[in-house]
Amino acid sequence: MKAYLVHKSRVFTLNTFPTKLGRNLDNHLVLSNSAVSRYHAEIFMEDDNFYLRDLESTSGTYINDVEIDRPMVLVPGDTIMLADVKLSFYTDLEHLDSTTKQRTTNLEEGTKLDSEEHPED
Repeated sequence: MKAYLVHKSRVFTLNTFPTKLGRNLDNHLVLSNSAVSRYHAEIFMEDDNFYLRDLESTSGTYINDVEIDRPMVLVPGDTIMLADVKLSFYTDLEHLDSTTKQRTTNLEEGTKLDSEEHPED
């Protein structure tokens, strides 16, 4: 079963579970945003479902604008917020335009994302 995270026009294929997200360099997706905790959250699989778990981050983890305090099931199209970094979760790429699909990166430990958000984006 495949899963993807989309940030703006970049697509990251999740290959390893749990997939760790945070500012520290040993996360799978390294988010270079000072509001993101060193080990902020993780995505894991259980019983053919994908879950998002907050790792006691200081600024919170949200699914569709609701802060989570326990592992929550991810549904395709969900919006994930880690501090002020916005990611979208999908299990296929059918809805994405061809340019975005060409910007797909396999997520491995240390994949970096310049995630500083700017109001004009």
